[in-house]
Order: sequence, then C-alpha cells, then structure tokens
Amino acid sequence: KIMGMDAIFVHLARNYYLSGDAYWVDSTSMVKVRERVLRLQHNLIGKTAKDIELVDTDGKKHALYDLDNEYIVMLFWDYNCGHCKKQMPGYIDFYNKYKEKNVGFYSVCTRIEKEKIVAYQTEKQLPFPTLYDPENTSYFRAYYDVSSTPMSFLLDKDKKILAKKLGSKQLGEVLDRFIAAKEREQEQAEEIEEKK
Repeated sequence: KIMGMDAIFVHLARNYYLSGDAYWVDSTSMVKVRERVLRLQHNLIGKTAKDIELVDTDGKKHALYDLDNEYIVMLFWDYNCGHCKKQMPGYIDFYNKYKEKNVGFYSVCTRIEKEKIVAYQTEKQLPFPTLYDPENTSYFRAYYDVSSTPMSFLLDKDKKILAKKLGSKQLGEVLDRFIAAKEREQEQAEEIEEKK
C-alpha cells in the first residue's frame, strides 16, 4: 500500500547500523543489514535506474537507456512462476492499453533457457518483446533486487524510478495518476503563458 519504505531502511542502516553506532547488533545481523542495503540501494524510488543491456530471443541487444518513451515499464518475470502466470494477462492488457500513449515496455525473463522463453511467448501470445540475460552478465538481479517475480518498475523518460513492485492492475492505476498530474502541469503552464 505504501511504496518507498525501503529508502527509510537504507537511510537508517547507513546512518546508524553500518556507521558503527548500533553497538547492540551482533555481527550476523549486521551482515544481513549490509547485504540488504546492497540489494536496495540502486532501486529506490527517486533514484535513476541502472542501465542494463539484454538480448531478445533473436540475439539482438537492447539497452534500457535506448528507450526514449515518456514512461517505461520494466517487468521481470519467470515462465515457471505461478504468480507470473496469473498476472501476465493483466500485463498484456496493460501493454495493449498504453502502447499508443508513449509508454515503453522492457520485459525481462529471469531465466536463461531460450527455447522455454520462446515457447512461453508463443503460448501466452506476448505482444511485447522478451529480453533475457543468457550469459548472466547484466547484474539485473542485484541492481533491481529481483528475488521474486513478477516485479515491475515504472520509470519516467529520464529513467528515474517512479514506482515499483506493482501488480498489473496497480500499474495502470499509478500510471494514470502520473499522466493526469503531467496533464494538469501542462494546462497550468499554458494558462500562465496565456496570462503573460
């Protein structure tokens, strides 16, 4: 219900626990705190997303930063994931609804078996290209804390993380709010310009 609480954890961990002020924390717990900070620090809301380059099932490379859409959805999924199978129809509907509204889609399968990815694409009739990391060299799991799937991120055109960990229904609701806010900003700017 509330996004961004992980930023509070990272702040507290860095300023109190990892600084040495938390004398009451044992070394085992400190290692866990440090590891969690490392997993979260790159994907906090408001941070600029790390660029990654993955390949599609034809072997063509695609970098996240190649997308120049007003908004970008990064979706991490797994063809063996039960939650992904339930959520995928919603993500397909989302894609079809927003593809004409300058919303880019960076769909990443977290597995590396090309044949199974292609079979899943065909079975589910995925309308968006699927990318994957057959050599495990992009570090997407570390940069985006992908420890479960599906996981989605909403980015703006500058690749700033606006929202994360949204289901397909929530993704549309949140994006609609950002689009409406941007439209209000543009209307207000036009009104100010007219008054000049």
